[in-house]
Amino acid sequence: MQELDPLGINQIVTRLHMQVVAVHGIEIATSVDFDRFARVRAQLRNDAISPYFDPQHNGPELSQSAFWIEGRKDGEPVYVEAYRLYEPTGPFNHWCRAWLMDAHTRAGEDVHIEAVSEPMSDPVSRLGGRMAYRGELFMSQALRGGPKSRLINDISLLHHALVWGYWKPDYIWGLTTESRAQRGMLRRIYYNHLEEGFIVWKRRPVCVEQDRETLCYQPSHQITRDLAAVSPELHGVR
Repeated sequence: MQELDPLGINQIVTRLHMQVVAVHGIEIATSVDFDRFARVRAQLRNDAISPYFDPQHNGPELSQSAFWIEGRKDGEPVYVEAYRLYEPTGPFNHWCRAWLMDAHTRAGEDVHIEAVSEPMSDPVSRLGGRMAYRGELFMSQALRGGPKSRLINDISLLHHALVWGYWKPDYIWGLTTESRAQRGMLRRIYYNHLEEGFIVWKRRPVCVEQDRETLCYQPSHQITRDLAAVSPELHGVR
């Protein structure tokens, strides 16, 4: 695996941030204030925040194990995303089921998982270690430029650089709908590995759009490969 020292990752973050500012006119900031995250997210999308990042359903460990990212254009918030570090114990599918049920039950939701991928594929069975969960991505309608827009690619690579600088995780991972996975969206946000039907809900939570969810993940050697490919002469930066 290619090593990225602290100076190298700081340079990559700076270059990627400069690109996002130069090409898209968006300034990036990070925070561990999840009360403010809830307010900003409500401003962008007035619906239920997931209990994984909701300060009402988490103790002080939330700000100790998670952070969120805000993009602002002309002084106004235009997108948010959040990350949280976990270290699962036991088989990943069993841990994930327990994690989901616990989070939504604490939030007062009556949910039920019908099935979790069993047996897991061989790569998924090896998931473990330091795992950075990625969620709550929401982008204002004005920024959604269709399949040719590079904004989602550029901010996703910048976010991976920030996560790597903070935690050096073994994996970045998330859960999404199968329809979104099938449209090819996940490869644009630097997920190269998918497990369709990983979670099947019988009674799904408010924040989950469909009954079947796809597991998506990126291992550390591919995260560092993507980041090491960043050129000093990025498009739009002089």
